[in-house]
Amino acid sequence: MYEHLRMAIEHAQRRSQQEQQQSNLRRRRNQATLSKIIISESIVSSNDNERDNAPMESIDLQQPFSTCCNESSDVEDDFDLLVVDEDPNELHNVSYSNDESDDQNDLLVLENILIPDNRKNNNCLHPYTNMKTYDFCRKLVEIFRSANISNIHCSHFLKLINETLPQPHHLPTTLKSLYDLMQVDQLFTKRLICTECQNILFHNDKVCKYCASSDSKSIATVFDINQQLVFARMLDRLVPDIERNRQQILIDSSSPQNNNDIMFNKIYRDLQYKYSLTPFVSLLLHLDGIALSKSSRLNLWLFSCTIIELPVELRYRRCNTVVLSVWVGCREPIIDAWLSESLQQLNTVKKIGVPIRSVFSYKIVIYGLTGDCPAIKLATKHVNHQGYWCCWFCYTKGIHEDKKRQYYFENKLSLRSSSEYSYYSKEAQRTNTNIFGHLGVSPFTTVFDVPLPRCLIIDYMHVSLLRHTKAVIQYLQVMTTRRQVVPRQIYTPTQTTPPPSHYLIVFQDTDSYQIVARSSVKQVQGDYAFITIHHKLIKAKIIHQGSFEDCSTERSRLTRISQTESNSENDDCQRERINASHSYTNNAMHPKTNQLDCPPSVTSKSPVPTRNASLRNIFDQDDEVLTDEDSFFDCRKRPYQRSSKKSSKKKKVIQRSPIRKNSLSYSDDQDDDDDCADYNCVDSDDRQAMLEIGQCFLSNAILNNEICMFPCRFNICALEPFIDKSGEKFPNEVMFGSINLLDIMGTDYGDYTREVLRKVFTEDERKNCILPPRREYLKREPLDEDKYKLCMNAVRIKFKLDSVNFGLFYKSLLRRKITDFLIEERRRDTQKLARQSLKESRSEQPNVLSSD
Repeated sequence: MYEHLRMAIEHAQRRSQQEQQQSNLRRRRNQATLSKIIISESIVSSNDNERDNAPMESIDLQQPFSTCCNESSDVEDDFDLLVVDEDPNELHNVSYSNDESDDQNDLLVLENILIPDNRKNNNCLHPYTNMKTYDFCRKLVEIFRSANISNIHCSHFLKLINETLPQPHHLPTTLKSLYDLMQVDQLFTKRLICTECQNILFHNDKVCKYCASSDSKSIATVFDINQQLVFARMLDRLVPDIERNRQQILIDSSSPQNNNDIMFNKIYRDLQYKYSLTPFVSLLLHLDGIALSKSSRLNLWLFSCTIIELPVELRYRRCNTVVLSVWVGCREPIIDAWLSESLQQLNTVKKIGVPIRSVFSYKIVIYGLTGDCPAIKLATKHVNHQGYWCCWFCYTKGIHEDKKRQYYFENKLSLRSSSEYSYYSKEAQRTNTNIFGHLGVSPFTTVFDVPLPRCLIIDYMHVSLLRHTKAVIQYLQVMTTRRQVVPRQIYTPTQTTPPPSHYLIVFQDTDSYQIVARSSVKQVQGDYAFITIHHKLIKAKIIHQGSFEDCSTERSRLTRISQTESNSENDDCQRERINASHSYTNNAMHPKTNQLDCPPSVTSKSPVPTRNASLRNIFDQDDEVLTDEDSFFDCRKRPYQRSSKKSSKKKKVIQRSPIRKNSLSYSDDQDDDDDCADYNCVDSDDRQAMLEIGQCFLSNAILNNEICMFPCRFNICALEPFIDKSGEKFPNEVMFGSINLLDIMGTDYGDYTREVLRKVFTEDERKNCILPPRREYLKREPLDEDKYKLCMNAVRIKFKLDSVNFGLFYKSLLRRKITDFLIEERRRDTQKLARQSLKESRSEQPNVLSSD
């Protein structure tokens, strides 16, 4: 046997003897204290009247004397020096008592474990209060526990309270005496271990005196629990749940569906058959560690256990988990030095059993060990999970490839038997070598009731699914804890609103929309945002703010509205130009007598030079026409007001005329005088020149309007949210008969779609059909759905759009353009007739002017 094991066993024996002696002394002191309390109460009750009748001066005179003399008496009461007159050789004689007295003491200890002494100290804290000493101490201990402060600070507080209380008083002066009065059991015993030489040190040692190491980090702290006490109290509390679960398992064992617990396994049933005549509980041991500090590499390793017979919902609760031992150190624990005393206590509990309040006691059975790979490697003295022969159940060596250890699956596995596992472990311990992954004999072999490796339970969350399980659990936790945030419509002055993540901005110079993240915005001032593009700070107006989805939806809506308005404005401009040309022709063809019969107000507003119109009024009337057109477009509702910039451009175009624009607020008399004065200067050639000038002004205004509306009709950034970003491989051909639809050229997605529809559908289908699907309340037939899907697929592949977002693209941008295209196809003949009639009227116009 190793020297450190012998020293550890001797130290454990001495410690157990000291605990036995202290328990015997405590029992005798409690009996003597009880008798003393009864006698003192009778004396106090007899002297109460005398104390009440005594004058306050006498009490004040006695106070200094009691203060001076009571310091030593308090210390004596705390350490129970005057309670019982004991033989000084009692401690020496107790350790060498016979076996019969030891058995009696064990029975008394078990009785003390199960039936704690709850007799309270009925003495008042001091003569000037009615609060009992026990009540005050209980509240003081509760405050210490809830404050979560160290024992040193608790001792300082206790000392301060002792100095403040009047003398005499019954408050304990030390923390140990306070806990003894409250009957607080010390569940853990502390010991220090040197990780270099594995020797046990004293409590006040900072460095090891057995080896040359002077590093304080080489000392590890171990806390071992009093297993007999903890198991007795826990089983006494959980016996009803354990027996109820046993009966439920017997009922569920007949059902093939209820077999997903550890109590249905073959190993547990073998144990149940083996101990069928003895009431038992089985323990599942667990070993794991965690880093406490990265700088000092301080680690905490926990050795705990759970009761398998408990229901699943109670088995792994913190209050039902027993912490057997704790290792705190700066290096990986030495399993033999750490768990030697804990496993020895566990063996003792297995032999004696755990008593409960009923007649019988429970036998403890060790079912197995679970943990992650580093913990099981440490407990079994096996190679780690990245070495050769790392599996605990089979002989799989592994192959080292590309700086990794690969373990390939084999159909014929060679499993490790219990006898082979024990033999190779002993050989590795004897030769100090690696034999099929074994590095030594596990210290757990002395406590396991199931042989290795059958008692090892794999924690699959750590072994094989660590990264996947972590991701899944985090996702489920986020999904369960995520709440739907409902935006509030009413905000209080103290309420904070979360800032938006994205902004929808518009550049007024180019009239284009863009979605930017909050991190890209340098500064926000009111409705304007400043962003940096090519090292230049650019100002843009904020249209919408919120999430990226909200901004995308708003941009699609604005783009669709702007396209609709641009198409409508183009139609209005064409219609205005046709009407203006017709008005020129009609006014030129009117006879002179009809114009003279009209009132002055009507003739002055005519855009055509007549006999009553002067040269100055002709240009004024041309400007009036443009102004009316501008006011028509400016009065329309738009999502974003762009009239200020466009009106300024139109005013610049109008102000380029060398002729000064005059107001039409002249009186009728002045107009008649000017007409009479200037009429003789206007002949047929001048009238034709003025007519051409008016048409030139009108065409320039229409062209300027087209240029201003061009960015709205063609938004370069409109396709950006719908472009595929998943790396989809698009085909190179979309065939319709012998035509590859992807070879068709178009200026944008709208023009390309129109060209594809012209290739796929006939002229009659384009004029008489509507967009699919079919609607019963509509008279027109829809386009062929197969051909239409082919066209849409060609559009998606041509512009590499995402298949998921294509529906949104079709609904927000493309469908409106296709609808306008079909409407234009139906109106094409009507527009052609209008253009022909316009040409005929223009060809007849010179003949009419020459005849005049």
